[in-house]
Amino acid sequence: MSLQTPKSRRQANPLLPGSCLLAGLLMLCAGPVWAQSLQDSGLSLPGVWAGEAAWGDYDGDGDADLILIGETAEADGTCLRIARVLRNDDGLLVEDVTQTDRLVGVYFGDAGWADYDSDGDLDLALAGWDANGLESLRLYLNEPGTDVDSRQLTLDIDQTDDFGTNVLGVRYADLSWGDSDRDGDLDLVVSGMDANGASATRLYGNDTGRFVLDDLNSDVLLNVHNGELAWADYDNDGDLDLALAGENVHAEGGIRRVTEFYVNEPTGTLTLDAGLTSANPVNGGSLAWGDYDNDGNPDLAQSGRTEAWNTVLQLYLNRPAGTLTPDPGFALNSFLRVDGDLDWIDYDNDGDLDLAASGRTILSHRRAFVFENRDGVVSAVSAESSVEGLAGGNSLWGDYDGDGRADLLLTGVDS
Repeated sequence: MSLQTPKSRRQANPLLPGSCLLAGLLMLCAGPVWAQSLQDSGLSLPGVWAGEAAWGDYDGDGDADLILIGETAEADGTCLRIARVLRNDDGLLVEDVTQTDRLVGVYFGDAGWADYDSDGDLDLALAGWDANGLESLRLYLNEPGTDVDSRQLTLDIDQTDDFGTNVLGVRYADLSWGDSDRDGDLDLVVSGMDANGASATRLYGNDTGRFVLDDLNSDVLLNVHNGELAWADYDNDGDLDLALAGENVHAEGGIRRVTEFYVNEPTGTLTLDAGLTSANPVNGGSLAWGDYDNDGNPDLAQSGRTEAWNTVLQLYLNRPAGTLTPDPGFALNSFLRVDGDLDWIDYDNDGDLDLAASGRTILSHRRAFVFENRDGVVSAVSAESSVEGLAGGNSLWGDYDGDGRADLLLTGVDS
């Protein structure tokens, strides 16, 4: 894994001989608009594949900490499924062993911070194939520790699949937090494959900190695994709608790739948006909402693989609100189309959103790019010599060193 910062100017283990698990941070160094570049931060982070990462200030000290899940390859050849909390101490990411010891490691899963009990600190959800070989979904409350100002993540036994509740454990998982019913607390949507090999998508409503399966909305949502869930108010009516992509194990047997959209109308009721379709039903990729043309409507970036195993990386303009149209100005050759993680941020501080992308090309070359946005046109590829191509992991922006500029975290397997 690598962290880079700005400087001026599936079940079988896919690791091939010579491949390395990496996690790194790239730092963005100061420079004029359109003169930003990313530089290796020099931080040593555990390398993971089939994993996820998420920034969040869990200890409330004002800087971004990191949760990292996935599988690591140890020096003796063994593989470990991990969930590690890296505390940010003045720009250094140090493992908080106390928190890590409280978590069950997972891979082929997802992680997400959210204050789901509305007490002012970030709690944690972890889903995936756990260190015990079981499908899992676990929630951890962020509670006061034994020392002054310390915190501890504690398994929320009232709503964890270990204890036979209505929370369903899954592998090939994705999760997304959002206040879908506008009642002031965060609900949770989760997709993945259950212990019986069936795809599942479930929405859990938050009833003052306790999650209850929303049967009506869950029945509407298509069951998927190995995909992506992303909330956004794409029709601009004041509530969160949902985009969903992935693989669906259907009743007749076999697997199909799907991309669907669900409008939230009336508020709290999700309905398939039959008028809104993606030209690219895909799996294994990413959905990332972001208003990159600054018209007030969230636009969509999508990546993944089609049924024909072609690589997709496409932008959709949301004009007018609720209508997605492929952006004709975003045309990529096969060298630039990657099938992995996407994340928006204004990395060059010019007032519009830029896009980080990583993954494999159609020829399975590992690549990572930053696509610069110039006045709503996302086409220029930033030449980042320090950005190493990785697949099977994350591209994640965050200002971990608190200098006001976006840094980039990359995880996955190199070439």
